[in-house]
Amino acid sequence: MKYVFNQKQREKFYSKIYRLSDDQIGLSFSIILMELKNQEFESSKGRKTPLYLVYEKMEERAALGASISESMDGFIPPVDKAMISSFEGDDISVGFGNLVEYNLKTKEMNGALGKALAYPAFLLSFVVLILGYFSVSIIPLLVENIPPSSYSSLSASSAGLIAVSNGFWIWLPTLIITIITLLVVLSWALPNYNGKFRIYLENIPPFN
Repeated sequence: MKYVFNQKQREKFYSKIYRLSDDQIGLSFSIILMELKNQEFESSKGRKTPLYLVYEKMEERAALGASISESMDGFIPPVDKAMISSFEGDDISVGFGNLVEYNLKTKEMNGALGKALAYPAFLLSFVVLILGYFSVSIIPLLVENIPPSSYSSLSASSAGLIAVSNGFWIWLPTLIITIITLLVVLSWALPNYNGKFRIYLENIPPFN
């Protein structure tokens, strides 16, 4: 089945595992999953929700000998899976407690990132609006009021003004889409991208 926990669901999921494993030391992961599955079944009034089916699938994997991280494979991000793999042989209550804290800090960092990008986004939006205003209001007036006697000396500049004005509905949406795409990519890449080029990106804003 295709199902991936979102950030809020992961926080709740890890917190439940942490509380259950901390309250009952030595409780196996299979028993924890069974308890979570029963809780979900009761809270949904007897319906097998997608979350119930996820717990059921994890329980099946665990029963076949899969480790905790292997049981969760495909339902959580690779980073979380790697962290779980690092502590699943020890006390999982401590490990999941740290994982909950990591997810909360990631959430805080993403929030701070959104605030950091808000001001540049506002400035870019303001510049785009100014450019749009000039293109539809000012430039056409300037072009219309250029006397014919000046065409020879102003041919290059007037042609440029006309091109900017006529292409308004092409370049403005393109510029807006480019800016939005850039902001989305930066929002994802700053906390998540760990590729080989990250070391070079750390030397330039906003990665530094």
